[in-house]
Amino acid sequence: MAVVCSLCAICVTFRMATIRVMFVGHGPSTLPEDRVINTFHFLSGGAYATDVTSALAKVATFYTGLGSGQTNHISSYLSPWVQRDAELRAYDLSTAPPRVPTVNSLTLSAALAAGGVVEECALCLSYHGAPPISPRRRGRIYIGPLCLNSDTIVAATSTNPSRPAATIVADLVTAAATLATDTGVNWVIRSKLPSENLVAITAGYVDNAFDTQRRRGPKTTARTQWLGVGI
Repeated sequence: MAVVCSLCAICVTFRMATIRVMFVGHGPSTLPEDRVINTFHFLSGGAYATDVTSALAKVATFYTGLGSGQTNHISSYLSPWVQRDAELRAYDLSTAPPRVPTVNSLTLSAALAAGGVVEECALCLSYHGAPPISPRRRGRIYIGPLCLNSDTIVAATSTNPSRPAATIVADLVTAAATLATDTGVNWVIRSKLPSENLVAITAGYVDNAFDTQRRRGPKTTARTQWLGVGI
């Protein structure tokens, strides 16, 4: 598959496999609407069949491994609402849809706490390629739902808002840097317009504020009505 690849400052054309790996976490119902999904793309130097194992292993390590100086596994920050039996789904993007995935099971680390915050709450990991950092050269994934734990959240006070704890921020930065610098298949940003474009991820950041992923919130199951006095 011929793609335009920005693995350096100059775009050149290679024949390499593009591998998509999706992390799929399940809610208690295991129904599709309760899934928590994050998507990663990798540029392979060889065929899909040769390098898919490496791509899957890298995402598994991101969630369940420990980089240098990392305190907790990224998956341990996930709320106990997220079942510990997750899966990774890899796709060969050089083939036409519908694509048959390569599916691996993934056992998440035990949650750091017995309780979790609202399911919409997440911590955003932003990443980008070398400058210029245009919309097609940056991306993000959202880590959550999250545990209610001191390594995850600093509670609000009368003077300060609630913020991500320093531990989860440092661990997420370390896990992302490990994924971006690990040898083998390369973690990239994929853009499809105006043509297939892959950009090597060179850096990124984590803000000290939470994000909201509304599609991860539960559906309403009850409605409590009220009426004004005298109506």
